[in-house]
Amino acid sequence: GITGVTYSRDGKFIFSGCIDGSIQVFSTKNNLHRPEMMVREAHDFREEFSSIVSFEDSIRMATRSTDGTMKIWDIRKLNRPIVH
Repeated sequence: GITGVTYSRDGKFIFSGCIDGSIQVFSTKNNLHRPEMMVREAHDFREEFSSIVSFEDSIRMATRSTDGTMKIWDIRKLNRPIVH
């Protein structure tokens, strides 16, 4: 299930954090049934996302989890956080 969600500032993306630790990014231009981008193990499994925040540029987001970490992500290179 999804434990955190936000829109990008420009409204083009929906960022969601899931209980399996993944981040899923959905494009509002396409079908919302499948994520356009995903990072598995972005945070620890079975830990909830306590916050997801989009930056003004709409390409970066910050995630906070109950695993005790906060990470900053760039959706152009979503394979690993740019800050953690």
